[in-house]
Amino acid sequence: MKLRNKEVVSVKVLWRNQQVEEVTWEAEEAMKSKYPNLFQSEEKGQSAELRQ
Repeated sequence: MKLRNKEVVSVKVLWRNQQVEEVTWEAEEAMKSKYPNLFQSEEKGQSAELRQ
């Protein structure tokens, strides 16, 4: 994704809230700062899941 002529790394996020699922693209740095535990488990080769 490009933002003001700057490349921004983004991640695809599947949001689950009870019966609703939505997929969005989010800036990786924002997701890492908000949900650091998701990225720690990803580095260990496990899939991470976020439930809201």
